[in-house]
Order: sequence, then C-alpha cells, then structure tokens
Amino acid sequence: MKYIFFLTFIFFADLSIAQTASITISIKKIHSERGVIRVDLWNSKKKFLKVCEEFKTFILVPDKLGVSCKFEDLPPGTYAVAIYHDENSNGKIDKGILGTPIERYGFSMNKYGDFSPPSFKEVSFQVKENENVSLLINLIKINVN
Repeated sequence: MKYIFFLTFIFFADLSIAQTASITISIKKIHSERGVIRVDLWNSKKKFLKVCEEFKTFILVPDKLGVSCKFEDLPPGTYAVAIYHDENSNGKIDKGILGTPIERYGFSMNKYGDFSPPSFKEVSFQVKENENVSLLINLIKINVN
C-alpha cells in the first residue's frame, strides 16, 4: 500500500512541476473584415512554411480594431509565427503573376523577406520555461505595379 501511495505521489508531483510557456500574438490595424486570419506557429526549421506541417494554428475572425490569440502549454524551444489574411477564404495565400502575395501577411520579428519569404532563422525566437511571450505582428501587402 505504501508503494502505491508513493508512486501516486511521484506521478502528481511530477505533473505539478511541468513547465510550460505561452505565446500571445496581437495583430492591429486589420484592413478588412472579410475572410479569416490564419496564424501558424512553427517549431521546426525543417517544416517551416510547409503546407500542413505547422505545430499549431489559430483561425481568427478579422476585426478592424485588431485580433489576438494565445498559444498555451508550449514546451520551451525555438518558435516562429507566420500569418496571412485570407480575405477570400480560399484556404491559401493568393499570389500575383510574379509569385508575390497579394493578400496581407506577416511574420514574427516583423521580417518580411525581399524576394522570398524570410527564413526560420530570421523570424524565430526563443521561449523559456514558464515564459509568456507577447508579439505584435504587422500585416503588409506588397504593391506591384
């Protein structure tokens, strides 16, 4: 009986010291209330920006005053965020003739890339145990004339 009590105590004690983190994403100045805003969280350089390879995702209803979401219960590690405003709700970021996005988008660290998306290294950041990280990400739209 003492053995069972000891194992139960160790199990619950271990759960109580589990260390997790969170990341809060805020987006201000939403251009349009049409469609949805997709917020993808990545935790792997290898999987970064690959379709259906994101670590976690939020789909948000746009509001011109801004929107936010909170990724919770995250293990410590390196993360990156990619966001796009899917105004026509077709499930993808639309691109123009030159392959540049025609819908608004953004990345953590507010890096956008010049002629291609930024790398995981350029937009990634560290999250420590029990840390609550807050990011304000600006969405941009490239105007190609």
